[in-house]
Amino acid sequence: IALDIPIEADAQGTNVDVLAVVGNALRHAIVNALASPLKLVGAVFGGDTTKIAAPAPIGFRPGRAELDPSGSQQVDQLAAFLASRPGIAVTLDASVTNTDVRWLREQALRQEWDNAGVLGALRGLTQRNTRERVRQALEARAKDDPVELSADDAAALDRWLDEQPAIPPEQLRALADQRLTHTEMALEEAHGID
Repeated sequence: IALDIPIEADAQGTNVDVLAVVGNALRHAIVNALASPLKLVGAVFGGDTTKIAAPAPIGFRPGRAELDPSGSQQVDQLAAFLASRPGIAVTLDASVTNTDVRWLREQALRQEWDNAGVLGALRGLTQRNTRERVRQALEARAKDDPVELSADDAAALDRWLDEQPAIPPEQLRALADQRLTHTEMALEEAHGID
């Protein structure tokens, strides 16, 4: 601990400003006490302890409320941290990303094709091969298998998605709410955190 002690010396003697020493030490202690929990959160989530930053968002499977493997690990880390520091509380919030919206739109298109029957198959006859490759890719993506489409197939998929209606806002809000509930339940299961 380094303390700056103001000392004045003149012909009459040496004076030490004790009030300045105590005030400086107290100010330093209060600042460190306030910053310490935030530094600790940064350290727990792999951040730099000298900079205070929000932890990375918890990962979910695209378009769904289930945690992905990194999200499960993040929830476990957060639960362990909160269990070891009962005086610290967090507020959780969930959101839906562009990746989620894209996945939902792709799966809605696949579902439409699966439900189209004979009439839908006749309409798509001219692009049957492209449509089948895209449908297989969308099926794989539904199982979280990364599938790359050729440039032509990707362009066809984009055209078909542009013809689809937008995902309703209430569906996106429901997904965000489900994610929040799922995260809270995962925290409770991991370490009994309420």
